[in-house]
Amino acid sequence: MTESIEYNNKIYTIKDIPESFFKIEPNCQDPLKRFIGKKMAMSRYYIKNKETLDKKNHKNYITNKDHYQKRAIERYYEKREEHLKTKSEYYHANKDIILKRDQIYRSNPDVKKRRSEYAKIWGKNNVDKVNENHRKAYHNSRKHDEKFVIRQRLHQRLRGSFLHHGQNKSKPADEYNINYSQICNKLELDANKYGYTLLEMTQLGYHVDHIIPINSYDYTSNKDIKNSFSLENHRWLPAKENISKGSRLRPEDIKIIKTLPKEIYPISWKGKIPKETHATR
Repeated sequence: MTESIEYNNKIYTIKDIPESFFKIEPNCQDPLKRFIGKKMAMSRYYIKNKETLDKKNHKNYITNKDHYQKRAIERYYEKREEHLKTKSEYYHANKDIILKRDQIYRSNPDVKKRRSEYAKIWGKNNVDKVNENHRKAYHNSRKHDEKFVIRQRLHQRLRGSFLHHGQNKSKPADEYNINYSQICNKLELDANKYGYTLLEMTQLGYHVDHIIPINSYDYTSNKDIKNSFSLENHRWLPAKENISKGSRLRPEDIKIIKTLPKEIYPISWKGKIPKETHATR
């Protein structure tokens, strides 16, 4: 009796033969060979009559849809652990191919539109779940993603600057060409030069400081708003020093400002750095 047969890149053994086969052919002398032979015959028959069989199978499925769905669920849970293991092994063995295929599929305009419409409908019908997922994602990001925390603080600083200048409404940061992610990347590089990570810098008590105080800029001017959050205008500063500095221009700050591009100076400066100031934030 045959113990194993390779067919379609898979090794079949007696364990792969379903019980229904033995009910139909209980006295078969070589069940594995017979089983594979029938699979090959069925495959040839399907290829020869593909169009007719597909129409017939589709019609049968539509007629008995509930039955087939119920049977599929039952079969899945009968071998759930085995299915999950096989799926996981296949994914890890073909991860790059799968991700590339998914990327191509999701970049299709029709797919994007369909997914967007479905997401909107699902969101309206599951408001509580959406809010809960947002809360979990927010708290998880605050706990594990230091860049997220810094982006939040930069956003709050921008919002606070508008309020300080008597403006209750502001546009999204990207409409002012302010890129929080690029600022975070710059701060991360600066932290690495000190030999630390973003998280370690904050744990050591450093603040993100605007070298040219935000209050020096005119928040009725989009250009000034953008320049106040330019990459070059950000640095790490010990918290105690940053708090005591406030919005003053100290001699040591002026020395650093002289190395910055004049293009990011506040419009009111007219390209010239003012003398040391003593105003507080």
